[in-house]
Amino acid sequence: GMTRIRNLPRLLNLIARVIVSNVRTAHATIFLRNKGESHFTVAASQGKLKKPAGELLVEESGALVSLLIQRRGPLVYEELKEEYQQELRRNPKTRERKAAGPLKHALWEMERLQAAVCVPSFMEHKLQGFFVLGEKISGDLYDQDDLSIFSTLASQAAMAIENAQAYEELRDTRDQLLQSERMGTIGKFAADMAHEIKNPLQAIL
Repeated sequence: GMTRIRNLPRLLNLIARVIVSNVRTAHATIFLRNKGESHFTVAASQGKLKKPAGELLVEESGALVSLLIQRRGPLVYEELKEEYQQELRRNPKTRERKAAGPLKHALWEMERLQAAVCVPSFMEHKLQGFFVLGEKISGDLYDQDDLSIFSTLASQAAMAIENAQAYEELRDTRDQLLQSERMGTIGKFAADMAHEIKNPLQAIL
């Protein structure tokens, strides 16, 4: 059904609402990158802890996005935290090393977003956006079945989002052409009117 929706905000809000109502998460937030920008912003959010659109930014060059691109799958906060703590236990000096930096900063970004899970959405090997899911209201942890379903949803959503964006661009181009045609018609009408007024004025002079 997603592929039939051409209005991008409506599509994104529908996806977020379906996740919140079926999985019962504190929030489901979708981040997208606008063309020409180097960061991802909130495009839609639903749930008790929903995020305001356009206010939260996640830098493309940041640790969270880099890790999503590198691993090409869902990032679970608790698993990343355990991975980081294991790294510290193996070598206490890791805290000062660059190797632990990406994990530490990715965890910080997930905490800032109140994210229990981040699910990337790729289109032709390019990160189009990602879903941020809060903790389950029940207190249960996300299992492997949840993550598989979210990955499938993100993959199919990528195609639907691409279609909606292409439709919006086509509509904007059409509107611009119509506006240009309208302005051209007005200009021609004004020139004709000026010519019609000029002739009798010359005769009067």
